[in-house]
Amino acid sequence: MNSIIHKIKEYIPNESITFRRDPVTNNIELVLNRIKAIITILEDNTWDEIKRHIDAKLNSDEYISCSICSEDMKHKKVSCPHCANYWCIPCYINIFRANRGLIKCPYCRFEYGYKQSDEMVEAGILDIISKSGI
Repeated sequence: MNSIIHKIKEYIPNESITFRRDPVTNNIELVLNRIKAIITILEDNTWDEIKRHIDAKLNSDEYISCSICSEDMKHKKVSCPHCANYWCIPCYINIFRANRGLIKCPYCRFEYGYKQSDEMVEAGILDIISKSGI
């Protein structure tokens, strides 16, 4: 994983970025501070997939539509770590709640996370709300 982090820093040297570990999924997240975007880096992501996600975030319009509800979003979005479709935070929370912590992309069917107790799901939702600033 350290080699991927090094590649990311070389790939976007002029971007303000930070890395953090999601406390629920334990995945590493790349935070693009300038545009307030988060990219989840999965252990099996290839370098080409990671570059595609970075490019999609950096080259997206300021306003894009949620691929689930079609509402306009501004900086409050997440994307599938596999296909890069964007979701608004409320739709992401609905997926998280409906599948009890397991996220399943409605487009590519990629799954990540794991089933959790009701208490952990509610704590996870509070964490998502806190991180997104909504």
